[in-house]
Amino acid sequence: MTLSLVLIGCGGHDFQGTYQGSISTGLGGLDNLLGAMSDDEDSRMTIGKKHIIIADEKYTFDKIYVEGNQLVLEAEGEKESMKIVDKDTLELSQGHMTITYQRI
Repeated sequence: MTLSLVLIGCGGHDFQGTYQGSISTGLGGLDNLLGAMSDDEDSRMTIGKKHIIIADEKYTFDKIYVEGNQLVLEAEGEKESMKIVDKDTLELSQGHMTITYQRI
């Protein structure tokens, strides 16, 4: 029991790594255009213990952790989250657009 509490107290998550993003809008022609754009390195995301790098920009968080089926990014009391699809796939929904990140 003590070991479990120590591991939980350490935080962390199993989603560290590099992901390739692809964008979906549900609009066929626009999806084709966005799909062609999502093959470059700018559509990659690297997740670290407490940071994310997208398009060479580093974003630092107080905590990154799993809560239910969400990967939660918390900084200065504000929370953002990505849906956990499976151990290698995350989804970020923004209005009519969904970005799917697949671990590479």
